[in-house]
Amino acid sequence: MNCAFLAVNSRLLPWRRRGKDVATFWEFREFWHPGEARLIASQHAGDGTYGAGPHDVKAGGTSEMVQTFFDPEAGTKSIVGHRSTLEGDVHTTSSFNVDEKGVWTPRRSYVWRRIAKGR
Repeated sequence: MNCAFLAVNSRLLPWRRRGKDVATFWEFREFWHPGEARLIASQHAGDGTYGAGPHDVKAGGTSEMVQTFFDPEAGTKSIVGHRSTLEGDVHTTSSFNVDEKGVWTPRRSYVWRRIAKGR
């Protein structure tokens, strides 16, 4: 990717109530890191949990992300991997615990479907 700067900001919200946001579960930022020449994803939650790491986009609409998360309340660090696919209007994301040897153990999967505006 050849660009001077690329950034995307987003939020994961629960269902809206009366047309208004109720809360934010996670806030995300993805940006092109010019020094590492790769895409970096970072996210943080309202409880102070923070995670960051590289987001590698693969051929065919797939991507892989490995982030190190820090939980300030528990004082712990964990590594979480995500593998995603995008096929038409369906985005599937699976998360994994990643151990110190790099072994990925499945956690959960999400399926996101685009809903036509006005539905």
